[in-house]
Amino acid sequence: MASKGSGPNSCCCTSCEIIPHTVVYSAQIPQDYAPGNIFSFGGKPIDQVQGFCCMCLPAHACVTLYCPATDETTRAYLPVKCGLVVTAEADAELYQGTVYLGGQAHTAHFTLNVGDDLKCFFCLEIPSLGFEKQCLEITQQHMVFPLMWCKTLTYEIDSYGNRLGTTFIGSVYECENLQVNISLPSVKAITGRQSPLVDSYGTVGPAFTIGAIYQDNDSIKDRCQGCGCIATTACLTVYHVKDGTSAAYTLNLGCEQCDLECTTGHIYSSILGDYGPLVSIEADPNCAPGDPTCDCYLKLVQVDHTLKFNNVYSGPITKGTTQGSCPFPKARWVVQDASNESVIVDFRTEACQSQPCAITASGCCVGVEMPTTLHVTIERTGGFVAGNSCLCLPVTIPMLFDGSPINPAWTGRLDAFPGDGSWCSGGSPDFKVRLVCGGINWRFIYGAGEGYNAAPCSGQIEEPGEFTCRPIYLRYTVDGICCGPSGIPAPPPQQLVFTITE
Repeated sequence: MASKGSGPNSCCCTSCEIIPHTVVYSAQIPQDYAPGNIFSFGGKPIDQVQGFCCMCLPAHACVTLYCPATDETTRAYLPVKCGLVVTAEADAELYQGTVYLGGQAHTAHFTLNVGDDLKCFFCLEIPSLGFEKQCLEITQQHMVFPLMWCKTLTYEIDSYGNRLGTTFIGSVYECENLQVNISLPSVKAITGRQSPLVDSYGTVGPAFTIGAIYQDNDSIKDRCQGCGCIATTACLTVYHVKDGTSAAYTLNLGCEQCDLECTTGHIYSSILGDYGPLVSIEADPNCAPGDPTCDCYLKLVQVDHTLKFNNVYSGPITKGTTQGSCPFPKARWVVQDASNESVIVDFRTEACQSQPCAITASGCCVGVEMPTTLHVTIERTGGFVAGNSCLCLPVTIPMLFDGSPINPAWTGRLDAFPGDGSWCSGGSPDFKVRLVCGGINWRFIYGAGEGYNAAPCSGQIEEPGEFTCRPIYLRYTVDGICCGPSGIPAPPPQQLVFTITE
């Protein structure tokens, strides 16, 4: 018989969680093992980590590095690595992946270890950084309510009631007293939610009774397939192409606590409720009703109470590395307002960002919170323009964040739809711009059409001439001969000037 928690229908794992696996402990479990442990043994062989640490762990974790001396903060999103070869000490290598400090990449190893005394330890080692292996004991108190470390990675709760992740502190060459924190990303399960459930900790109302049976009535339960677990926080940015105005809204998915009954668990909404933007999680609209194999889609329900839609969907959100990947999907819609003007609606979830409408960048402007929307103004100097190719300047283009905190980037188009591939000629002016952090410098790319065509101007500028992080201000200047020669007879040099602000 498989050990408790090791099967596909285990007692606690959802699609947000995974079963750790190390090695089987073949000896008899001591009869005087402390009562009250969440497991009971009858002398059966057991898995070390499942038996004395956790049967299930979050499938992903957020890792934050903070250096007090430089005030640098970086974040990484690490998956569980299951089935890795374990050491002789029966370590289970769990979260393994790349973290960043001082612009350099390092591999972090988080492990669970069960010692000879059958105590559970959670450990961290970052060899290339010189961060020596440290271990913290996960006690019986950590495993039960209110901490529930195995589900939340909460090591303590502060005086304000805030959950604090597990933190390691060590001195390395690049930073004295480097703090490394690992915590749970904000996700909830769609599939794998079992019902009826047992309230093991007495946290479910209205009974709040340990051992009580309750039903999972969250409307997200088994709603669709392909994205078994999804983010609970999102940022929705709305901007109007006609006047360049924009607004950003923080959205939350359904109820705050998965354990409580929630009939709107598949709706992202803001503090404005039904008067603000709404995005729902729905099955593929082309599927037959009730088909259990339907992919999950995001549906834009409304931008506000005056601008509502019936059939505006994203593509399928499934596991992978594409823009629509779960559990942290992205989507962008182009809709028309009452005046038939284009409105771009951008929906974004962030794996390890508690404030989804702010970006704490690394590399360029490291540690500085930056907005999801920037604006670039394109203007020219010089009095003469050859043809119509630059007559529409100056123009201001909104740019939406589409990168990550490690690789910040913003992309903008003047029109919601591709034009005729030129800046000012024709009926649809077609500008495309992109600001991206290239290592330690901000690189700016500009042109026309999807491929940044030289119609009339295109190029890539590696460094801004003027630059500040807070407030955001970048100014790029290049030769503007592509817009035609300057005035006659003694022309000043014609230039193109790109000014980026919030």
